[in-house]
Amino acid sequence: GASPRAVDEMLAAVDAHGTDSHGHAYGPPADPLERATLRAVLRAYAAYWGESDAAMFEIVAVELHFRMPILTARGKPMASGALRDGRIDLLVRERATGAAWVLEHKTTGKEAGNDRFYLGLALDLQVVTYFDVARELGHDPKGAIYDVLTRPPFDRPLKKAEPKKDGTPRKVSDEDSKSGRPRADEPAAEYEERLFGIIAADVAEGNAARWFARAKLTFDAAQIAEGRMQFHDVAADVLTRRRTKRWP
Repeated sequence: GASPRAVDEMLAAVDAHGTDSHGHAYGPPADPLERATLRAVLRAYAAYWGESDAAMFEIVAVELHFRMPILTARGKPMASGALRDGRIDLLVRERATGAAWVLEHKTTGKEAGNDRFYLGLALDLQVVTYFDVARELGHDPKGAIYDVLTRPPFDRPLKKAEPKKDGTPRKVSDEDSKSGRPRADEPAAEYEERLFGIIAADVAEGNAARWFARAKLTFDAAQIAEGRMQFHDVAADVLTRRRTKRWP
């Protein structure tokens, strides 16, 4: 897995206060169960991907900021001078081949390995744009890695089970126990440890795709042109609405 120091730094970030790249103040989630969820998932993610990622990749850039002209499908700057302004989550390079990859993190309420989640992904405007921008910045990426994590249902705690007629407590079903949902009145610290154990058990049993999955995408010239055209058209529509003050 990842080094203990790296894991400690990730966990410390869950409770951190600071200012983001746009100058906005941020703080930790107010819900202690949400903080517990973040901690459990980060620990499990580091245990699952940390060692192999460290061996396979070197980090080129984190939260890579860009502010560049919006392009036409043919690669010409938009006449209005409008800009693309954003940040690429992560840019990595394969140690063995030197190939660079844009890495995009996503969460989903479905299982991360659900095939339906990846349908049409190669036409995702954000991912194509990040790939295109990384090329313009001179990194020559081979493609993009879509890094997906399942979002545990921390906000849907289990209802407190009514006792049996004889007054003894009802047993929690195996399905509920493995669902990742907090138990009624469960302390956040206990939920964190239990959720981490659920994920670790799934990984050990060969069910890692319930929580973690990745897809490698490559893009040809037609896909890049299509992505540019989509971005250009959206920007043109926004500029028109600003000028005419007509909004949906």
